[in-house]
Amino acid sequence: MSALRTLLLTGVFLLALPLVAWAEDIQFISTGQRYWWCGVFTDEEVTVTGVDRARNRVQVTRADGEVAWVAPDVLLTTEDRTKLVLERIKAGAAIINELAKNSTKSAPPAAAVTTVPGANEIRVCNNAASGAVSFALMAPRPDGKLFDFATRGWYVIREGTCTAIDQVPGTSFLYTAFSERGLQWRGDGSTMICVHPTAAFALGASSTCQTPYVARSFMHADVGTSRTLSLTAK
Repeated sequence: MSALRTLLLTGVFLLALPLVAWAEDIQFISTGQRYWWCGVFTDEEVTVTGVDRARNRVQVTRADGEVAWVAPDVLLTTEDRTKLVLERIKAGAAIINELAKNSTKSAPPAAAVTTVPGANEIRVCNNAASGAVSFALMAPRPDGKLFDFATRGWYVIREGTCTAIDQVPGTSFLYTAFSERGLQWRGDGSTMICVHPTAAFALGASSTCQTPYVARSFMHADVGTSRTLSLTAK
């Protein structure tokens, strides 16, 4: 079996991973609520227009007005959808890299934060007492689909200050950072993502880097309701 075929078959398996860990209990679902319908070939926000608890199914209305009955285990909150996305990133990095390596392109420097409905503004505080910190973030695009990721940096955060850096769906994301006095915040090497080593950048998600980009280890963060990540020397 070819390597590409193996990757594609693995990708199908990952897309079909059970959603039980994140799925909403039908007892807590009611009409008027909005969820993400996350299936193998579906990833869109829908509105609940009916609940049939006897048959364990939920009626949803899509953005185009189409109505469908779905199982409750494919309906996720925005925050849980983000957790699912990050789990699939870690489990399926090879698939993402294979699909993205031919399309990864350099982009203009990271722009100012813009407002996207339903997204959360993430703040990073530099409490490390190690000079300015350069910070890069990778997360699903606020208005994107399940495997539509953005990696952006470097955001410069002066010592003792907090900076709003980007907007993400939910509260989970991956990041890497370093200070001008040598501190580093990075993962264990299991999640490598391309960055520009010296300049501002905006990319997709890939560890197959084309010059001048290099792979750097990213780590996971969930900032919860505070929407703030504090970088310290520990």
